[in-house]
Amino acid sequence: MGATMAVRDSKLADASPVLMFDRGAWSDFLAGVNAGEFDR
Repeated sequence: MGATMAVRDSKLADASPVLMFDRGAWSDFLAGVNAGEFDR
């Protein structure tokens, strides 16, 4: 894995925009997911 993480909506396939996150932002996002910060 490089210095960035590319994410897209797989339902849209190649038509989906690609969102790019640096390692720190991606790590922070995953930590928030694991901590339940996005639970409803």
